Amino acid sequence: MRHSRSYLLHPLFIAGLLLLILNDHWLKYTYHNAITGKLSDFAGVFVLAIFLTACLRGQKTTASVITAILFIYWKLPVSQPLINWSNSILPVTIHRVVDYTDLAALTMLIPAYRLQPFQHGLSPVIKWTRTTAFIITIAAICATSARYNPPDYTFPDGYIPIGETYKTRLTTDRILYKLDSMQISYYTDSVMYFPAWTRNYFLRYQVPGDSAVKWQALNTLKDTAVLYRKEEIPFYVIPSFILEKDTVQNIRFRITDSGKKREIELISLCWSKSKQYKTYELIPILKKYNKLLKSLLLE
Repeated sequence: MRHSRSYLLHPLFIAGLLLLILNDHWLKYTYHNAITGKLSDFAGVFVLAIFLTACLRGQKTTASVITAILFIYWKLPVSQPLINWSNSILPVTIHRVVDYTDLAALTMLIPAYRLQPFQHGLSPVIKWTRTTAFIITIAAICATSARYNPPDYTFPDGYIPIGETYKTRLTTDRILYKLDSMQISYYTDSVMYFPAWTRNYFLRYQVPGDSAVKWQALNTLKDTAVLYRKEEIPFYVIPSFILEKDTVQNIRFRITDSGKKREIELISLCWSKSKQYKTYELIPILKKYNKLLKSLLLE
C-alpha cells in the first residue's frame, strides 16, 4: 500500500485548528477572560506556521520567518492604516487588539518547527480530508479577526469605523474623570441607527374606500428615511470634539474589563470632510486621529 506524508492531517495540527475555531466562535464570547484572549494568538501562530510549511513543501525556516513577520506586523500599530483602508471598502470589518504581550505567542513557532509530517494512505477519503483541512484552515485564519456586518444596513456619509482596541491599567472612573477634567461632554448609549438597504423593500398599503392593494418602493419615497436600529453592548459617545482643527462628531468608544486591565475599543467617529479625500489619502489622517484619541483617553 502506497503512503504519503502531510502536515495538514497531523493530529496536533487538526487539534490546533479546532481550538482556534472553537475559541473564535464560542469561548471568547462565553468566557471573556485573559485565557480566551490569548488562546487564538497561540493557536493561530501554530496553525499558520504549519499551514505555510505545507504550502511551501516543507520549508520550515521560511514558513517560520513569514509567520513571525506577519504576526508582528499584525500586532503593531503600523498595521492600522491597512486595517482602516480595508474597513473602508469591504463589508467585513477587521478587528484586532494592540497588546504587545500577545507576541509571546511566537513561542509556538518552536513546536510548529519540530512537528513532523503525518504519514497516511492515498485513498480518496484521505485526499478529500486533506483538501477539506486546507479550505477550513484558510477560512479560520481569515475569520479570526473579522467581524461581519449584517447586510441590512450601510454606513452613513462621514461614518468612519475605527476598530482599534487598547489595553490599560487605568480604571473606568479614572478614564472618565480625565474627560470630565477637560470639560469634554459624553454620554452612554447602546443603540446606533444606520441607513437601511431599501432597494428590495416595498411599502404595502390600501387607500381608504379602495379595496385594491398598492405597493410603493421604499427607495422612491421622498423626504422619508428608513433606518436600521442596531443594539450593541453599551458604549460611550463624545458628541463633538476638535482633532487637529477638525471637528468630529459622535466619537464612540467602549470600556470593558479584561482581568486586571481594561480594554478601550475605539469604535467609530463621524467626520464631514471624509468625502473630500480618497481612500489612500485618508490613511495618514486616520492614523493621526487614532493617536490623538488614544492620548485623549489613556495618557
